[in-house]
Amino acid sequence: MISRLLKLRDYRLRVNRKTVEGKPHPERNRQFEYIRTERAWHEKAAQPCLSIDTKKKELVGNFKNAGQIWCQQALQVNSHDSPQEAQGRAVPYGIDDLHYHAATIYVS
Repeated sequence: MISRLLKLRDYRLRVNRKTVEGKPHPERNRQFEYIRTERAWHEKAAQPCLSIDTKKKELVGNFKNAGQIWCQQALQVNSHDSPQEAQGRAVPYGIDDLHYHAATIYVS
């Protein structure tokens, strides 16, 4: 009954959307200009030029993740993602050789 009344008033289960932007830092572009200048100098000197990107740390263990998999039964995972039950933390990062267009992904 309550859910029907809420739906009549346009209430629905909804997910938050990331749309609110904060103010940009006044010197944010300066770091990119510096990187662009350094990259051009190293490429001109025929030196290696690598791009490295790191993602957030992830707990390693029997924890739920946001992905999906085709299977006949759902995997059983811990009910809580507590760091004490983790086997460690994984930090995925990628290295891209901009000159040779070759990339490698590492997890440490």
